[in-house]
Amino acid sequence: MAKTDKRRQSYATDHLLNNLLNLKLKEISGDPEKMKGMNALVTELENLVRHYAKSITTSQLRNIYSVIKEMQEDEMANLVLLRPKLAYISARQQKKEAQEFTQFISDLISRVNSRDDFRNFKTVMEAIVAYHKLYNNQNN
Repeated sequence: MAKTDKRRQSYATDHLLNNLLNLKLKEISGDPEKMKGMNALVTELENLVRHYAKSITTSQLRNIYSVIKEMQEDEMANLVLLRPKLAYISARQQKKEAQEFTQFISDLISRVNSRDDFRNFKTVMEAIVAYHKLYNNQNN
């Protein structure tokens, strides 16, 4: 990957990380400009997942997601314990793309600091799993 492409991808990833957990869904409803911004974020997320869809298996991602889905808000400190599991997935795949994708999820986890962040994180992970399922099954 060219250096400028790598920088552009890094910016897009940082942009996603900085904005995905900060969505205030109640404030967005009914505001066309905010809806446009939210749609752009979801499209960026879709493109990121499409790029990394083949890097980890559906079952690996579902295993992580199932733990997240079952967590309650008072257990959100346990999210940190998923970071080593993500590192293990990355190491098992032995692919640079797997490392980058799991690092993105790990970075999302590290930015969860409140109950609102936690709720948004669960929603974002649901979207990641859905897009991963779609794009991992394509071109098989």
